Amino acid sequence: MSSSFAWMFAALWVASAEPSAVSGYGSDTRGSAGAPQGETVYRVTTLEDCGPGSLRDAVSQSGRRIVFDVAGEIVLREHLLVRVPYLTIDGATAPAPGITIRQAGHTTAIEASRTLGPVHDIIVRHLAFDDRGTPHGSEIDILGLDGERNPVHHVLIEHCLGRASGDGVFDVWGDAADVTIAWNLICDTETALHLSTGDLKQTRRRISFHHNLFARNNERQIRIRHAAADVEFVSNLVYGWGVMDWGGSGLHIAYDAGETNPSLAIVGNLFHFVPARTAKPDEGIRWERGPDEGRVYFRDNRVPPEEREADVGTAGDEPKLRAVPSPVDRLPALLLPSVGPRHRDPATAALIAEIVRDLRVADVEVRP
Repeated sequence: MSSSFAWMFAALWVASAEPSAVSGYGSDTRGSAGAPQGETVYRVTTLEDCGPGSLRDAVSQSGRRIVFDVAGEIVLREHLLVRVPYLTIDGATAPAPGITIRQAGHTTAIEASRTLGPVHDIIVRHLAFDDRGTPHGSEIDILGLDGERNPVHHVLIEHCLGRASGDGVFDVWGDAADVTIAWNLICDTETALHLSTGDLKQTRRRISFHHNLFARNNERQIRIRHAAADVEFVSNLVYGWGVMDWGGSGLHIAYDAGETNPSLAIVGNLFHFVPARTAKPDEGIRWERGPDEGRVYFRDNRVPPEEREADVGTAGDEPKLRAVPSPVDRLPALLLPSVGPRHRDPATAALIAEIVRDLRVADVEVRP
């Protein structure tokens, strides 16, 4: 694989994302502002798991813009499920040090249950989700999108931290559409992010991943399988990868015999090899081809020189991107100062500083 794919595409950048700008298929999500009954403001006034003024109580009713008068850790005592539409959860309103959802072995999910119907118009921003201490294989997701029972659509997740999930971080499952996942930090997780389904009649459609930092994860950065259409992976930095349970490595485009496989655009990403347990520099991208594969398009990605899959990508017209890319040579300098929540804990600041040193990024201030 060429380090720049210039052998295939010589297109110039016609647009460039401004720092922290959100675009993509889910960027027009209105959250609570779109509620037909009107928007109300709910103030989170306690760090307790439940009860009046709690985050759990806040997400129980539609049409709420959720703001925070408190800061610190909310330790979950049971799964935290968002099952109503038209919600905005705005962690940027919290004072320092911001809000951390301590998963404590419990799932946080945007889930469309069978009885309540579809869930849509959800915005989540500037929250930290941390599940350190839960063993891998626990099937505990951090903020998964679960459309298995009813569709999930129009979701925006931006400037969040997902750390050390017991399973996936921001997994997209079942029937899901019009989603943007942008400017997030996903780190220290064994199986980072999966687009899949248990019902092969369901699809993931119009999903944008842009300007995310995947750091010190093992595999699935991202893993995409089964029928998925108009998926964009644009201007992301994948800092290290490995191979664990399923051999997913870095970006894993899975092939399942006899199925219609994913169609996606992979544009302007930086894959940086970091020596790890079972990682190899030529495993940043894994594409399992087959006769029923979808259309996969590559342009302007930067990979280690050992990545030799020179036939990656399909010729033809470039799909029209909804996510606005950044020049790959400027990506670390644009991404690292502002990725993740507004308030960074010491571990996050140390990780960003490590990446700045390793990539030799000049003139980047690592904010606390």
